[in-house]
Amino acid sequence: QAMQSYSAMDHKNSDCFVCCVLSHGEKGTILGTDGQEIRIQELTSYFTGLKCPSLSGKPKVFFIQACQGDSYHRGVILEEDAGSPRSSYQADPNFAEKHIPD
Repeated sequence: QAMQSYSAMDHKNSDCFVCCVLSHGEKGTILGTDGQEIRIQELTSYFTGLKCPSLSGKPKVFFIQACQGDSYHRGVILEEDAGSPRSSYQADPNFAEKHIPD
């Protein structure tokens, strides 16, 4: 519903469209606030040239932070501005398994 609303707006004075979605999901889908899954492709389809002519020819950027399956990704070692590696949870890829209860 929100995507339909944004796609119906007049974007003629905009240079681009940026959408950020932070949610849970599965492969190729995200969960809405109503608990229903929506395909990512369907979400972005509201902003095609036919459905949103005022954004035609303009960049449309979608940042989607949502799980896309049940695989875990290894952590990465972060460095501070001074260049010394952190000795915190980011350096330990198993931190969550060791310290966060089931």
